[in-house]
Amino acid sequence: MQNKPKMLNAELFKAMGSSAGKLSAFVVLCIVVLLIIRGVTEPKIAEAEKQTLLEGFNQVLPSALYDNDPLQDQMHIKEQALLEKLGAKNWVTVYRARKNGQPAGIILQTIAPNGYTGNIYILLGVLPNGEISGVRVLKHAETPGLGDKIELAKNDWILSFTGRQLTATNDSIWAVKKDGGEFDQFTGATITPRAVVGAVKNALQVVNSLGDTVYE
Repeated sequence: MQNKPKMLNAELFKAMGSSAGKLSAFVVLCIVVLLIIRGVTEPKIAEAEKQTLLEGFNQVLPSALYDNDPLQDQMHIKEQALLEKLGAKNWVTVYRARKNGQPAGIILQTIAPNGYTGNIYILLGVLPNGEISGVRVLKHAETPGLGDKIELAKNDWILSFTGRQLTATNDSIWAVKKDGGEFDQFTGATITPRAVVGAVKNALQVVNSLGDTVYE
């Protein structure tokens, strides 16, 4: 009778060992499967993200204007004063477009931190002469039916930036009409367009301050 508890303990340990072994094998199998899935899906996800980004690029800088891959031709803005202008913290990537090896424009993101309901994320293209080739709002949380008119799908207001430049003599026009500028505001929603105009103006100030180096 004294050996019975020992035998039970031995059988229990054996069963526990077998279960632990099976569990370990199952965990290893799951890890292997996840790694395989990750290896298969990551390149596809990366390619999809690249295509989405390029589609955004082509909205602010027509693809006919360049023949390189802007994703492979970048510079980074890291100066704190310039980052503050762009509403960023660490750095801002500038994507360079070229045609036959010559500068064709740049694409960069800026953030308007003073939207009615938070940050407004903006993508813009700028030609080598400082002229805007296009502006699009990437993300926002503005009021539907009012502030969301900054989206091209809702209103063509965002197209009013195309072809404009910021120079030493036209600084005052870079505001909504309510503030003495040339840009329309929305009925019942002045804060949103004011924020976007200010952010685009700030981005042009950054580009102008960098001069030709931003395109080279």
